[in-house]
This record gives sequence, structure tokens and C-alpha cells, in this order.
Amino acid sequence: MHSMLGFLAGVGAALAVSDSFHFHDEYVKSTRQLAESVAEMHASTEKVREYADIIERVDHDFSQMKAQAVSAKDLEKLKRDIYKLHDTMSHDHVELKARVWKMEHRS
Repeated sequence: MHSMLGFLAGVGAALAVSDSFHFHDEYVKSTRQLAESVAEMHASTEKVREYADIIERVDHDFSQMKAQAVSAKDLEKLKRDIYKLHDTMSHDHVELKARVWKMEHRS
């Protein structure tokens, strides 16, 4: 009977130790996976931060370009002003030619 109790106690202790090792292995495995996940999350966070910095720079550059850009309304006004200037120069040129012609034919 004692040998039976000893056997059962030994088997129980062996199972307890075995379960303990199994639990420890699972704990180590889970801890490694968690550490890898944290490292991946950190890397992803850094990438997101880099992308956010790029977006901020692009937004800043766009704002500067937008402030310096010419609107369609401004282009239309410039176009009208150039046409007016061309008309004035053409008119002045015709008048000058007429004066020169008169001066040449008076003599």
C-alpha cells in the first residue's frame, strides 16, 4: 500500500512538475510574442509619425504655394490690361507713322 501511495505521489508530483514546465514554456512563448508585437507596434507608430511629418511639410508647402498662386480672376485682369496696352501702343504707333508721313511730305 505504501508503494502504491508513493507511486501515486510520485506520479502526481511528476504531473505537477510537467504542468509547471509546460506553463513556463507557454509563458515564455507568450512573453516573446508580446515583445515582438510591441516592437512591431513601435515600428508602425514610427512610420505613422514619419508619414504625419511628411503630410505636415506638404501641407505647409501647399499653403505657401497657394498664397503665391495667381487666381483666374487675376489672370483675366492681366489679360485685359495687356490687350489695352497693346491697343494703346498700336494706336500710338499709327499716330507716329502719320506724323512721320506728314513731315516727309511737307518738304
